[in-house]
Amino acid sequence: MIYLKTRGLLLSNHDSPQKLFMFKNEKQVDKIESKNIDIKAEIEEMLKSSKIPSQKEKEDILSFVTEFQSKAEGGERLLKTKEIIEEYIRLKEGQYIDQRAVFKEKEVVNKSYIKEIIKNSFFEGNKNVMKISIDVEGLKTVNDIMGHEAGDIYLVRVHEEIEKTIEEIKEANKEICEELDFVISTEGGDEFGILVIGKKDGRVDLANQEFKQSAKDKNGQILDRALNGRLNDNLNDIDTEKEGILDIKKVDERFKKIHEIRFQKTLQKIEENLKDKKKYEKIAQRNKEELLRRIDKTSLEEVSAEEGKRMLFKIIKESLEKKQKQKLSEIDERFAEYEFFASASSGESIMSELLEETENQELVEKKIKELLANGVLENEARVLSEMDLFLRSADNRMNSEKDLFKLEARQAVRLGDKKKKDNLYKEGRKLSTHMLVISRSDEQMELLLENEDMNGKIEELNEKIKELKEALNNCEAKLR
Repeated sequence: MIYLKTRGLLLSNHDSPQKLFMFKNEKQVDKIESKNIDIKAEIEEMLKSSKIPSQKEKEDILSFVTEFQSKAEGGERLLKTKEIIEEYIRLKEGQYIDQRAVFKEKEVVNKSYIKEIIKNSFFEGNKNVMKISIDVEGLKTVNDIMGHEAGDIYLVRVHEEIEKTIEEIKEANKEICEELDFVISTEGGDEFGILVIGKKDGRVDLANQEFKQSAKDKNGQILDRALNGRLNDNLNDIDTEKEGILDIKKVDERFKKIHEIRFQKTLQKIEENLKDKKKYEKIAQRNKEELLRRIDKTSLEEVSAEEGKRMLFKIIKESLEKKQKQKLSEIDERFAEYEFFASASSGESIMSELLEETENQELVEKKIKELLANGVLENEARVLSEMDLFLRSADNRMNSEKDLFKLEARQAVRLGDKKKKDNLYKEGRKLSTHMLVISRSDEQMELLLENEDMNGKIEELNEKIKELKEALNNCEAKLR
């Protein structure tokens, strides 16, 4: 709920217009000579351009203004009426505008606005509506490594690219898009939505109409696929380093920091192990040759425990330092070619298409019964249950596409030939590196790095198994 302090009275965006006038004016407003100020037309214009999606809400406000104006005496009171009505409209708008600082000034609408628009459309019997849910990758990476300020810049740039994408699709499909309304919304975090509303007469059927991605395209696609392809092309054009969103040096430094922490922890563990007699003997046995060579002895019995611990720690530390240097060099090499890229997965929902499926009809009827049991009117229950199905469908599609995209990208890196230059492999390499950095705590980062080490050991073990099998085959051949 949004509140506003107005002349000593705390007003809420859920309050009725009548409550807005229950206050005592603490200041004398300058006398207005004109007694015939007509504010109805001004308020009507203001309501028309406001972000209040419900026509009923607009009509209620206008009705009250008209009634109050007829009882008002003189310009002074009319002026006060206008001021408070303006504030009331802003309060009402606040429910439907993203309140985050980066979007508030641009008055970007939120999911509540979209729900009201859908509700109005369904009440009017128009089911020619498409909802596209979009999830953008990379915001958590930017927030965690570069801070929320950079994350805000990133979000604004993504929103701009969504706007640009819509304009490009409109330009490429002029005649079709004249019949459609597009509304871009924020849905919290890194999620956006696009609502497309066609005419009730279905001249442009969103379930079957094909759209070109751009003027250059020859082949049309259903809107969600055309939009997803065009949007990802545009998102990849974001220059994150140039625009101050991401600094690869900081990513590089974070990886190095984690390796340094691991290195120090390993040294502490070795010191502890060397204090334990049994563990010391095992470590000494494993490094026997190098230990005896360094202290010029012929057997471990000749080595004092104090001298052995000191020399073993030095031997192991030198070995670890060599590996650490190699690791840090690998990190520099990895991020020298690192490309941070934005990408989006999307899912769509078309109401007319959903209602054709028997399973979905059953879900709608079940939801209607639940709502009726809670005292909701029948016609409203149907609209709300269809809305629920409609919105969930788009979100579910988006999430399933997102998981598939990430899986394909990971497989492209794990299984792909490094000489390949196909798009999936290149996207996979970028995304997998990107995912390794994404929003990890230091503990999670450590686990990821350990996993990398383990993968290397598994490969080494597989090579040894291969060698042993070959040796065994050779032995069997000789025995025959």
